[in-house]
Amino acid sequence: MLCYVSKNDEHYHDYGPVFWTSPQDEFRSCLSDFSALRWLDCSVGIESMNLRSSTCTTTNLGDYFILYFYTYGSEGLPFCEIRNRLTGQIELAEIPEIMPFDILQNSAGELLFFCENDTMIDIYTLAEEIQVSNDEPEIVKNHYELCNYPNPFNPGTEIAFHLDQASNVRIEVYNIKGQKVDTIADEHFDAGQHDLIWNAEDVLSGVYFYRINTDKDSATGKMILLK
Repeated sequence: MLCYVSKNDEHYHDYGPVFWTSPQDEFRSCLSDFSALRWLDCSVGIESMNLRSSTCTTTNLGDYFILYFYTYGSEGLPFCEIRNRLTGQIELAEIPEIMPFDILQNSAGELLFFCENDTMIDIYTLAEEIQVSNDEPEIVKNHYELCNYPNPFNPGTEIAFHLDQASNVRIEVYNIKGQKVDTIADEHFDAGQHDLIWNAEDVLSGVYFYRINTDKDSATGKMILLK
């Protein structure tokens, strides 16, 4: 199944479309002429979610951010995220107050969020510009092939990494304030592929960063815990 994600997009010809594909369960963005892939994200664990609605919007950091809304897990919890249009990187992820079944754009360019209730349909608009921060640790694409799955997750996720050579490895988890939450590993690992489980049963829902430090350098990844 192919789902067109970046609807209501005035800049389609400049930046190309974004799709969610199933059963691959991945987001992908192509150039506007479909000649090449711009970015691909297959680590978001979409098999545990249902894509409800999506659109393009702007934030305080500029244009071409994509807003997604989901229902997550068996309880149908609401979830939304904003991704950078050019890189696919998640800039903001949170549990929202509403779960729209559709998002449309009026003639003035204003986004309208349509939500169901017991007797009628409620229509919401954005009260103010969406604020995202560039102060969070950078997500580095690196030779460790660092990733975690599922993501989002509850309560456990598998963090995978690959070492070209044996090394001392320390993997720590931080919240969005930069406070250390947990140490997953602090030991010597042989070269090759490694998989570790982080159990966040006693941790609050939110966005977290996991950082790997080796004898050579370090890298960071982002994960989302939803309970």
